[in-house]
Amino acid sequence: MKETPRQRFFESRSYLPQKCLKSVYILKNTIYTLAVAVNASSGGPAHPQLFFRGIELGMTVGNEPEGSFSGRMLFSIPIIHTQADMGGLGRSVEKIKILKYGREKANRSTRLVDKAWEDIEAAVESLPIASGRVRIYQDGLPVCGVERKIVSELAETGSRNHQLLLRLEERGAVLMGTESPQLLLAEYNRAAEELTGAAKPTTRTRETDTRAHSLLSERDKYIAARINKTLASGETAILFLGMLHSVEPHLDPDIRVIHPVRR
Repeated sequence: MKETPRQRFFESRSYLPQKCLKSVYILKNTIYTLAVAVNASSGGPAHPQLFFRGIELGMTVGNEPEGSFSGRMLFSIPIIHTQADMGGLGRSVEKIKILKYGREKANRSTRLVDKAWEDIEAAVESLPIASGRVRIYQDGLPVCGVERKIVSELAETGSRNHQLLLRLEERGAVLMGTESPQLLLAEYNRAAEELTGAAKPTTRTRETDTRAHSLLSERDKYIAARINKTLASGETAILFLGMLHSVEPHLDPDIRVIHPVRR
């Protein structure tokens, strides 16, 4: 089997094991994914409500008219991971959902996640892009030098998230490595314990929860620092971020945050 760019990167630097990137994408969101099914099973919405707010900018993103806001701007886009983002683990997670909550409720969850992505795509694709002045930051994408190859590979599997990133890049946006590979490895190891049942509810401790929260906080701080450092004055960022994250408190005060899709 031909070695992929993602495998070459991670193996050469000993950051993550083979196929780990796709595993991280799903493992770090497994608890959220199953929570979606729990909510659906109780008759509630299968995901936080998302809807397109509409953006009244009167400008091209990254090219504001004279006299308007002249600092840095960030569009925060909440994302929900789909089965295509899970790689080879997609079927396994789907089986878990079906066994735990039933096929009907699992299918309902999948349909509503697809609808959420329609809202996300409508909001993001409505943004006019000024070539070279808009940077894309993505939850789970390591700073590694082969970011585009990783995104392209995931897009080929049918990931709507990564297909959208490529469409933005085609319009002139710049794709940015966003996360620390070391922190992603730590997240991978922690989430793997949860998925494999090593951290069962009967043995789950406050220390386990504290570790998970601390790691998420470290990732949030790294993502914010990455944006603070690489987003130049007058530029615009589009940040695709899982809903458990909280990056905004760590951003520099001159970065204006806009939510075109509300939760």
